[in-house]
Amino acid sequence: SLKRLQRQFASYPLLHKFGGSEEIMKQILHEYLKSCTKQNPLNRYEAAEKLNTTERTIRELISSLRMDGVRVCADSSGKGYWIAEGEQDYKRFRAEYISRASSIFSTVFAMDGATEGQIGGLT
Repeated sequence: SLKRLQRQFASYPLLHKFGGSEEIMKQILHEYLKSCTKQNPLNRYEAAEKLNTTERTIRELISSLRMDGVRVCADSSGKGYWIAEGEQDYKRFRAEYISRASSIFSTVFAMDGATEGQIGGLT
């Protein structure tokens, strides 16, 4: 239940500060995400505050969950994260995620091609 998860979050306020296991934080985050939806997503800043860590650590934990095969979704609105509620939900996320990756690769290739004659060019 959401109340149980909120108590669980509250019971770990100093977890990271005192060398808490990232695996434990990942498990807590995963449990919390199970109660989130696209309409009520998990905000990474709120999660960071509750786990007494940084929002960057939350993003790394989200990435780790995804690498474990958990279908953690987000969209360009930046409102937060949730676990896909179905195949269509996941496919929408996947299309947007691939689009961002394609854009990043295009930028890198353009920059690679423009390094000739610039200080610090690729060797």
